[in-house]
Amino acid sequence: MKAKFSTTALLVFLSITSFIIMLLLAKQTVMLQKAEEQAKLLKPGDEAYLFDAKDINDNNIKITKKTTAVLIFYSATCGACQRKNHFWEELYEKYGTKITFVGISINSPRKIKAFVQRYGLTFPVIHDKDGYFMQKYKIKWVPSLVLVSNGKIVFCQKYLQETSEAVESISVLINEITNNGVEK
Repeated sequence: MKAKFSTTALLVFLSITSFIIMLLLAKQTVMLQKAEEQAKLLKPGDEAYLFDAKDINDNNIKITKKTTAVLIFYSATCGACQRKNHFWEELYEKYGTKITFVGISINSPRKIKAFVQRYGLTFPVIHDKDGYFMQKYKIKWVPSLVLVSNGKIVFCQKYLQETSEAVESISVLINEITNNGVEK
């Protein structure tokens, strides 16, 4: 009887140990996947994608190595984007004469125009057909804000916060860049 109990206890112990090892391996796999995904995201110092495109009003928008620009990635159907558009417009009103501002939306031109009109946005917006610009800028979430200067990424924030601290930190960056004589 003792041998049977010991064998059963050993089997239970081995089963529990195997289960714990499987959980730890699964957790490690998820952590590695997250680290790989993080490595693919845009970060300061990365090369910016330079482009020449038309906005929804057929105006030319050009981002070159000499351009300083705020790129705002959003969707007209995104609740957070609807709540945060006043923040984008505030930045545009404050710095739009010093640097380029561009909204980039994956929605149809009709939805983009309705969004722009509904919220009174005055900065130019590009229709990102098929998510081309989102892919080039490695944007996975909206709203996201990217600050580009001299062909490099200076700042990138996903799930853009509209807190006064965020406005201040972005304002400080823009002021530093524009005070160094960078072109619009």
